[in-house]
Amino acid sequence: ALVAQYFRLQPQVVLTGWGGATLHQPEHKPLREALVTAAGPAAGGLLGVVSLVLFPVAAVLIPASGAGSYLLLFLGTSATLNLLWTVLNLLPIHPLDGGTLARVGLSRFVPRGRAERYVHILSVVLLVPLGLLGMWAGASFTVLIVLVLGFINVQALRKAPAPVRTSSFVTELIQQAEAQLDSRPREAARLCHQARAEAHLSQRDVDRVWELLAVAT
Repeated sequence: ALVAQYFRLQPQVVLTGWGGATLHQPEHKPLREALVTAAGPAAGGLLGVVSLVLFPVAAVLIPASGAGSYLLLFLGTSATLNLLWTVLNLLPIHPLDGGTLARVGLSRFVPRGRAERYVHILSVVLLVPLGLLGMWAGASFTVLIVLVLGFINVQALRKAPAPVRTSSFVTELIQQAEAQLDSRPREAARLCHQARAEAHLSQRDVDRVWELLAVAT
């Protein structure tokens, strides 16, 4: 939430039955989006490491009775839960933070829409063995989470939008923006915004427009 606030994305922390989530305005610059997404797992991992380091220190300095036992229980639980959740949250599965980071990384090589589809497919592939492992271990709660995540990704694959054919006018605007980027960045930004306003805009052109805007502004 602090990183999202730094980038003025108006974050909101929402508490749910699964824990909590930070909601914010979409960030269209890949590096910023990656930083905002990675901030959550980084904070949880740091808290887990600090708890893990403090646990043996507290075990030596504080008697394991009375209030000391509660402190040791808190540190041990904090280390276990935070480190475990950080590892799971970084798996490249949508909608976990690892899935968002995977999509941002893939977007450097393929259009955003195709990157999202690849992440959904990867998510389903990874969820199958995780579900089987949960069933083998008798972890019904894990199986439930896997089923929910699997349903989300399968639905996203089924609702994938049909490709949009770009008009020649949009292509011309993007080419003009690219030509004006170095010498007249404000004009390049204006052309990008004009291209965004067009109805026939493919996902690939949307990604290119945002890349140009990131440089121009």
